[in-house]
Amino acid sequence: AAMPYGERTIVIYYVSGHGFGHLTRSAHLIRELLASGVADVVFLRTRAARRVADELLSDLVAAGGVELHPPPFDLDAGTAQTSPLDVDAAGTLRAHAALFAPELAEA
Repeated sequence: AAMPYGERTIVIYYVSGHGFGHLTRSAHLIRELLASGVADVVFLRTRAARRVADELLSDLVAAGGVELHPPPFDLDAGTAQTSPLDVDAAGTLRAHAALFAPELAEA
């Protein structure tokens, strides 16, 4: 949600750090939020590789339109995969249990 902060409107935008597609697609949306005037600044929260964020949004970071704020801990577990096309359902459940219910992951 957009929120006023002094004279600026800030959008805090979270992107899953799993893979590169989420951030690649979100970069287009972030650009539109800024270009349309919905936001003056976007605080980008992601655990995605910093080099990917820098590559996709370096011009906006340099101009002050995007600030990178990686969260200090994982906010999602993503999807475990055994290959680019195959989901590891059991591995995904274990990863989510470890993140959200560690007492279940140990059982």
